[in-house]
Amino acid sequence: MAGVGIVCTILFVAGAIYLSNRHIQQAKLQWAEAASRLGFYFTQGKGFKVGAIEGVVDGFNTKIDTHTVSHGKSSTTYTRYVVRGGGIPRAIGAKGEHVFSGLRRIFGGQDIELGDAAFDDAVILTGEERIALAALDAQTRRHLASAITNSRPSLSRPQVRWEVKDGTIEVLRTGIEKDPSRMVSTFRQILTIAKGLSITPGQIPERLAENAMSDMSPAVRTRNLKMLLSSYPKSSEARKSCKEILERFAYGKRAAEARAEGERLLLAATHTEGRSG
Repeated sequence: MAGVGIVCTILFVAGAIYLSNRHIQQAKLQWAEAASRLGFYFTQGKGFKVGAIEGVVDGFNTKIDTHTVSHGKSSTTYTRYVVRGGGIPRAIGAKGEHVFSGLRRIFGGQDIELGDAAFDDAVILTGEERIALAALDAQTRRHLASAITNSRPSLSRPQVRWEVKDGTIEVLRTGIEKDPSRMVSTFRQILTIAKGLSITPGQIPERLAENAMSDMSPAVRTRNLKMLLSSYPKSSEARKSCKEILERFAYGKRAAEARAEGERLLLAATHTEGRSG
């Protein structure tokens, strides 16, 4: 009987190895197809490792590989998407809200609020407020909030974690992805957000002014206007943009309040510049 048990164990282990190897080989074929669609390079991994897809597009260094996290006696393998460089600001971070977010605020944890309720409720935003306001225009906020909100796990959808940190966007999806179309779609979604976030120091006043003029949210417009005037009070370009902004506030109570606040700030900035000259 002991011999039968040993044989069964060997067959079970051999079967598990065969199925695992078959799974990896199928994944390698699908990853090679995804790389081809993206115009990137796929390097096959050795043994039971899938490998990595790498490429450079529009100044962004990109990589898709696997990442395994240990949990004591068990572990979880993720498909990892990484996009870095290209102007993604290192001074801000973003990730999804979670059950402990409320406690984070109570105990003084940083969470920048831009004035867009839907975005502020979905995303924990940290770092330099000036850059966050400038980089996150309405379209980029919508894309990032949608990506984070739709990444929450459900019965039909595995867990996906989005994080912006140190000039990098990282997305972790539970399991080894084997759908080339979904890999391409996920990468393009990340690239869209990366392009939206990208900003240089010289673009900050311009982007603040543009957000203050064109954002759909009066609260976001006001926040950008305040930041523009407090950070760049001597900028002739900023002051010219502010005058345009004030002329565009025309409808509704909140817009009127924003206009009054903008006029007060513009007057204060002008007075400050006059005294410093």
